[in-house]
Amino acid sequence: YLSQEEDKTPAAKIYENIGSIMEDRALYDSALYYYILSLQLNQIADNKIAQIEVINNIGDVYRKTGNYSKGLQYSKDAVMLSLQLQEKYQLSSAYRDIARSYELLKRYDSAYYYNELGRELMQEIYTTESSKEIALMQTLFDTEKKDAEITKLNAERRANLIISISAVIVVLLLS
Repeated sequence: YLSQEEDKTPAAKIYENIGSIMEDRALYDSALYYYILSLQLNQIADNKIAQIEVINNIGDVYRKTGNYSKGLQYSKDAVMLSLQLQEKYQLSSAYRDIARSYELLKRYDSAYYYNELGRELMQEIYTTESSKEIALMQTLFDTEKKDAEITKLNAERRANLIISISAVIVVLLLS
């Protein structure tokens, strides 16, 4: 057990990871147990971003065990929290999970709708990340170019200084 003063975030992440392992092994009752522990600790720590992921995982467990309506409610809760926090990646994930639930409920129009929302959001995330990477690469290129120019100018300055000193020495020697 953790004391009241201790940071709950690391323990919450460990519980979430244990829940994921249990889910991967199709031990859904155990997965749900650990996800709920993780969610409770994230709520105490007020780690809302981590809560989104855990809430979505809980929805996955309910969906995988055939409780589609309960799973759908958790996925919708993840959507609401993602929208509130403007967490696009988590929002996209929640939309895809909602689409899966609607597909299992044979509500294909809703499944398509949410799948498209998730896809469009992933495209937006990808475009934004690509733009950031391009801007970073451009900045690095510009910096390297300016460094090269500075190095060249310093070399030219040294060469001019050497020529000037040599000319002064030649003039002094000739006089």
